[in-house]
Amino acid sequence: MKKLLLLTSAFICSLVLNAQKLDIGFNYTADIPFKETMPKMNTAHGAGLFIGYKVLEKTPLYFTTDLSTGMYAYKSRKEQYVFSDGTQTDTWVNYSSNLHKFLFGFNYDIGKRENLFSGYLTAQGGYAIMNSKIYIEDPNDLEGCKALVNKNTFIYGGGIYAAGGGIRINIQQIKKSQSNSCFSHYIDIGVKYIGGGDFNYVNINHMQEASHGIAHSGSGNPDSDTRDLTVKFVNVTTNDVHEHKVAEVYTSPFKVMNLKLSYLLRF
Repeated sequence: MKKLLLLTSAFICSLVLNAQKLDIGFNYTADIPFKETMPKMNTAHGAGLFIGYKVLEKTPLYFTTDLSTGMYAYKSRKEQYVFSDGTQTDTWVNYSSNLHKFLFGFNYDIGKRENLFSGYLTAQGGYAIMNSKIYIEDPNDLEGCKALVNKNTFIYGGGIYAAGGGIRINIQQIKKSQSNSCFSHYIDIGVKYIGGGDFNYVNINHMQEASHGIAHSGSGNPDSDTRDLTVKFVNVTTNDVHEHKVAEVYTSPFKVMNLKLSYLLRF
């Protein structure tokens, strides 16, 4: 019985290995903005998941899914909040700005997968979300304050498209050995251009280093492509509520160069 199970497993494994229909990749990603287009954007470093499925048996065309999440700015600093009744408090505030991408499309393989090097071309479309978060630590005193919005303070999404290519390095060929497993594995290095329409986003690295006073309605940046981002705060002892400026919102076309370093499994 054990021999039969082993033979059956080996047979199934051989079929899967020969079919080579499924790709799964675990990625490090870097989205590098074009500074002339997105001057207030920083490189977003993150992680991603790649899934590819071969559409036709005799054609090296794969339907692909790319999911990634990354952070392009983070800041933690101690700030002072002043209320209209004259009370004030100092507390640590943590800010982060993030980029999430969902891409779907096709890869066309170039070269034989058994070789040490092979390549591919890719074309995709999808959606990107840029969000910024604020977390205000509880100062544990009678004049403390807490954010009325304690999750996302800003979020924006829009359509994107991508085109590029990459090169794969066959790890079995590096080891000079034949693999008996149900999959082959590669180092995948990819580059692609990702573009989109006008995006609104916040970069907390460009925040003004100043304590928060009371924001007045109508305040804004004279620059036409920016506006103030304010968050409501409350004094928990007096229930005095005010809005304070925490950052600025920038508007620019979405244009980045995406670099990917991946460990790829082909089943």
